[in-house]
Amino acid sequence: MRSSWKIAASVVCATVIGGAVITWHLHKAKENERLVEDVRASRVGADHGDAIDELRLGSMYYSGQGLPQDYAEALRWYRKAADQEDAKAQYDIGYMYDSGQGLPQDYTEALRWYRKAADQGEARAQCSLGSMYYDGRGVPQDSAEAVRWYRLAAELGLAKAQ
Repeated sequence: MRSSWKIAASVVCATVIGGAVITWHLHKAKENERLVEDVRASRVGADHGDAIDELRLGSMYYSGQGLPQDYAEALRWYRKAADQEDAKAQYDIGYMYDSGQGLPQDYTEALRWYRKAADQGEARAQCSLGSMYYDGRGVPQDSAEAVRWYRLAAELGLAKAQ
């Protein structure tokens, strides 16, 4: 009797696990279809000079989501959006210079791009400027200036700055 229960439990367990695996594969297939469509739509918009799609395409190349990860291509698309005064793209370029991802680390360039984005109200850029002044990265260390930038970002609701 006990062996029958073990067999029944194994069958139920295998069915549940098998169903979960199938569900996961279906979910992944739909996710991949959505990514392919997102890449296609973003490329069309970016090729027509749409800054939002240029930023989106840059982000896809940066993260490797929907496209092979390629920092040079990410930077190329971010620059196109940044040339249209897109603050998020300007922040992303600053971050790449600040972290040295995909290009040589350059705090002076990071500062320049962060400031462009921060002047447009990009909270992450304001917080990053605060960090640069706090740490003295690319600028003389200045706690008062750091607090000023952190406060601006915090007032925009960026928890990290608070």
